Amino acid sequence: KDLQEIVHALKTEFSELRIKEYHGKSDPIEKAQDFSNVKES
Repeated sequence: KDLQEIVHALKTEFSELRIKEYHGKSDPIEKAQDFSNVKES
């Protein structure tokens, strides 16, 4: 695999983990802030 494929796979896995964490959060404002942080990086 070339580096871009590996990086993309890691980002995809990380995003899925983050999304699972959102479902455990009750505060929608906190969810929105975390989501915007993920989009920026």
